[in-house]
Amino acid sequence: MATSPHIPTTDMVSEAINIRAGTIKKLKDYLMRECDFPKESFTTYEVISSCIWKLRSRALKLNPDGITVLGIAVGIRNVLDAPLPQGYYGNAYIDVYIELTARELEEASISDIAKHGEESQENSL
Repeated sequence: MATSPHIPTTDMVSEAINIRAGTIKKLKDYLMRECDFPKESFTTYEVISSCIWKLRSRALKLNPDGITVLGIAVGIRNVLDAPLPQGYYGNAYIDVYIELTARELEEASISDIAKHGEESQENSL
């Protein structure tokens, strides 16, 4: 696992951020221009999680050769071969994990990181 000179610490902070819809749209548009395939599209979750994962890794100054992991809960309700029973309102998801070294994460573009997320989800279904 990737290690950081800043962890462990008892000086932990929780923050909430507000990202406006216009900012997310600009980021999505930028990523679409950055891709090899201009018709590529990313979900808001893929865009925001990719940015935060990369920036958090950079801020923590993680060991470049250490593995860092992003976990995603992926809904499977619509892809089950035997559909869920009528009236079932429980959870229907699987956990998907994306592993990259801190170096790979730092060197990758945000669109490449988001593509890793898409591929991991597709391979899990």
